Amino acid sequence: MTTVAGNGEKGVPQDGGDARAQPLVDPRAIALDSKGNLHICERGGHALRVVDTAGKIRTVAGTGQKGAGGLGGPPESCPLDRPHGALPHPRSGEIYVSDSENHRVIRIEKR
Repeated sequence: MTTVAGNGEKGVPQDGGDARAQPLVDPRAIALDSKGNLHICERGGHALRVVDTAGKIRTVAGTGQKGAGGLGGPPESCPLDRPHGALPHPRSGEIYVSDSENHRVIRIEKR
């Protein structure tokens, strides 16, 4: 076994950091996109993170605080509440996220 993301501590990862050296908050679901990027839903961290093929982690969506609203703006400023799963579209690059406690599925456009 090899760790791909998370250092075993609870916390918010630093964007651009080595994914294996960064903390995570309650990772629950993962999905690979067609380019080999690993998407991680942090249910308790209220965020969607991505680990690129170079092993760097960054926040794709969510502020880290649970909430609703913010649709139509940048995904990083859109509060999520316990995201439970992500599905990258294989051709368009969009990502669909189940935002559990907001009772919605959101689409994040390719950026």
